[in-house]
Amino acid sequence: MKDYGKEEVLIVPADKIPLWKGAKPASQEILDILRRHGSMIRRKDAEGNPRLKQIIPYCVLYHVDGKGTRRLFYAQRKSSADRELGGKWTIGLGGHINPKDARRVYRRSREKKITVIGLNVKKTFDRTILNCAKRELNEELEIDWKNVLKIKYLALVFTSSDSVSRDHLAVVLLIKMKTKNVRIKEEEFVAGGFYTEEEFMIYTDFGSMLTWLHETPEGQYMDRNWPRLTRGIIRGDADIIKEFEKNIGEIRWVPIKPIPDLEK
Repeated sequence: MKDYGKEEVLIVPADKIPLWKGAKPASQEILDILRRHGSMIRRKDAEGNPRLKQIIPYCVLYHVDGKGTRRLFYAQRKSSADRELGGKWTIGLGGHINPKDARRVYRRSREKKITVIGLNVKKTFDRTILNCAKRELNEELEIDWKNVLKIKYLALVFTSSDSVSRDHLAVVLLIKMKTKNVRIKEEEFVAGGFYTEEEFMIYTDFGSMLTWLHETPEGQYMDRNWPRLTRGIIRGDADIIKEFEKNIGEIRWVPIKPIPDLEK
């Protein structure tokens, strides 16, 4: 196992959480459980421990252009990334919550226009999630926080399909960007950018997406139909495009049904 030294991370005992598989729409009830039972322990004691779930912010960035087209930010990690993450594409960025995130004061003075939905910045746990999200994004991306318009607590993600996912419970934060001026840092990733799902299909391979995305109804549909859909979209086949939009929805890789209205 990797040497984590004295690093501490935020955890919640697994027996306190009603676990599920895949994505679950934002739940204030579960958020309250995390607030009550969260604590910091040494990461080396948490990794691979089925009795504990490490809490991480999972940040999904999106942008809406002048024509109303929504694009999500996709990033592909280096092959040397931790465990099963190597070489995988993801729509979610983030990482472990450390004690410094809890101590840091959450400030919006330089980003006064950011709207926070679903989290209470007056609560320590919620501030800690936001602080960690900002720190992790700054570490992984070149991002100007003056271009962040909205942060929305959208969902919770848990899966036991791989060793990384089994250790973690993700708090999904949907982040609306004013511009697409976001760049990957090459220390973490080999590629990244804002794409519609059709653009991403042509650019890469759904098989290299993170495991939990394959467990959603949308992901299972894509696993069955990816080659046929890709060929049809490249040809501009109207029937294929219509089928794709019907089965995947408007914001496809935020796998929550019904698809939320992101503008509310």
